[in-house]
Amino acid sequence: MGKRKNSNRRATGLAFTVDNWRRPLGFDYRSVARVALRFEFFRLPIEERGQAIRQVQQVLAEVQSLPEVEAAGLMENGPYSDSEQSWTFHLKSGEVNVCWSSITPDVPRAMGFHLLRGRWFEPADEALAWTPVVITENLARARFGNEDPLGRQLYSGDKPDPEDPELRVVGVMQDYRRHGETQSAPYAGFALARFLPGDPKKSDMPSRELMVRMRPGTGPQFEERLVRRVQALVPDWSIDVESLEQSRSRWLRDQLLPVVVAAVVAGFLLLMVGFGLVGVLWQSVTRRTSELGLRRALGATAENLRGQIVGELVAVTAVAVAAGSVLFVQLPVLGAFGFIPVRAYLYGLAAATAVLFCFVVLCALYPGWMATRIQPAAALQHE
Repeated sequence: MGKRKNSNRRATGLAFTVDNWRRPLGFDYRSVARVALRFEFFRLPIEERGQAIRQVQQVLAEVQSLPEVEAAGLMENGPYSDSEQSWTFHLKSGEVNVCWSSITPDVPRAMGFHLLRGRWFEPADEALAWTPVVITENLARARFGNEDPLGRQLYSGDKPDPEDPELRVVGVMQDYRRHGETQSAPYAGFALARFLPGDPKKSDMPSRELMVRMRPGTGPQFEERLVRRVQALVPDWSIDVESLEQSRSRWLRDQLLPVVVAAVVAGFLLLMVGFGLVGVLWQSVTRRTSELGLRRALGATAENLRGQIVGELVAVTAVAVAAGSVLFVQLPVLGAFGFIPVRAYLYGLAAATAVLFCFVVLCALYPGWMATRIQPAAALQHE
């Protein structure tokens, strides 16, 4: 039964990954480069931070002016990155973490975000007395239920805090899976970044990563030219450029390597179990020579004997599967691993059951073939 539960857990993990993989990412990583501006903004004296903000704005304008660039914007918590900024929301279902990011108006076009309703940010929004935000569909559903979130105020607690900036929802976008295909979509929200060189304390810095979407046909040599143009504006800063495709490949390698190692170990253990099961069945057939020989003498065919050996093992497996499933289905009922949806449990249970039955049938083929070689005279010789 322990092996049955382990098989269910492995199959559920695989089903969870496959179910996530087939879902949309909510963004398009192709032809997008991440340009990281490396400088210590918060270590600068207050009087120098306004200049740093102006320099970031100059870099953004310079990158947007390049003919190879289709769209570019500043963004925190970009895809496939280790940076993390979250906001704790208090919902009726409990506390949840929301991936939060300040972005400039051109980021949605650069990232290929999909707007479901409402609108994106506009340059004129910078003059508003409140901050416009766009939230993902799963956050809108968790926060507002079936109500229309557009125009509603967004706050983390039961009521707005007068000391916090006023946030209003202007759009709802497709779920944003920033960690890629292997992870579920977190709750996420995007606020319009405000760059106030005259008041650095109220600025949304540090938004020090540019997401740059390049036009079709742009070659890899453009990245070198991009670095030179940016470095000419900010010679004292370090500039790192990496395509999102490279970031994705590295991230997936790190995420899938443990899965591959676990699969190799599980396969080796399964092979050992298979050899042991074949040995036990072979010994059982040898001890039952008299019984099987008598059945042949009474008219049983070779197919009947093979079906008996395989059928007995399938019946025992069915009992074990039923007992293990009773324990396994309690996990989603009790809320264990709540981040895994119920459908992943069901897919995992179905996959594990199918694999186990195929496995035992395969292991029973050779002992079943041995049973078909027993002749009626063998029963007398055995006696």
